[in-house]
Amino acid sequence: MGSVTSAPTADTWSAVAGDVYEAAALLDLALGPAAIRGFHDAVVRAGERHDVFVVDRVPRLAYRRDRDGPVLDHLRRDPGAVAAIRDLSRIDRDRRLPDGFLLGVDEPEYVEPVTRLAYVDRTGRWRDEYVRDIADAAEAAGVAWAHRGPPVRVSAICPPAADHVEVACWLASDIWFPWTFPYEGDGAAYRDNRALARLNGGRFNDFLTDVRAACAAAGGRFEAYVSAGTDADGFIDLDAERPAP
Repeated sequence: MGSVTSAPTADTWSAVAGDVYEAAALLDLALGPAAIRGFHDAVVRAGERHDVFVVDRVPRLAYRRDRDGPVLDHLRRDPGAVAAIRDLSRIDRDRRLPDGFLLGVDEPEYVEPVTRLAYVDRTGRWRDEYVRDIADAAEAAGVAWAHRGPPVRVSAICPPAADHVEVACWLASDIWFPWTFPYEGDGAAYRDNRALARLNGGRFNDFLTDVRAACAAAGGRFEAYVSAGTDADGFIDLDAERPAP
């Protein structure tokens, strides 16, 4: 990893209205319920393990992680909760996905994830905390473009005529990347966000590594958005040089 020559300031990243990154795993329904549910569980576990996508609350199920423990363990203990998910999710209603398939219930009144983020607030103090809404962290940091929503979204898409399920991951902030674009219109040069990317982007890359491995083990295929901020495999390029203006 390249050296970081200065401490970050509170204006090296933004929370944007659009998604700055997307990766997806595609699994044919013909793989069967065991393979698809196994992949689902591996993604949820990886999100917890790396603090990237942690299901913290499911209000309609009265689930709270601080009281009930990890969500998959809770679902195994409570068959009634598994049945209730079928009524919450727009994708489970066609019965083509296994029972207890929680991913895809991404409306905020259903599933509330949190993500561990490191950032510097407007007073110059380092924070390393679980964030439910990226706009709250942006406001604390005093950065521009405080768009509301979870820092990381993981959701499943299974259109009625499709023969596969797509499990996609989106990032709604550039806090993960070493060089960020000044959305507020300054535009002279990319901002140096390497100190934060080393922490946040490193965790995300570890999460993505586990998701890719789980996808391959299930017999699926993996696709990632490749850009100037990623390497050829779609991982965040923590060693990237500053892009040209």
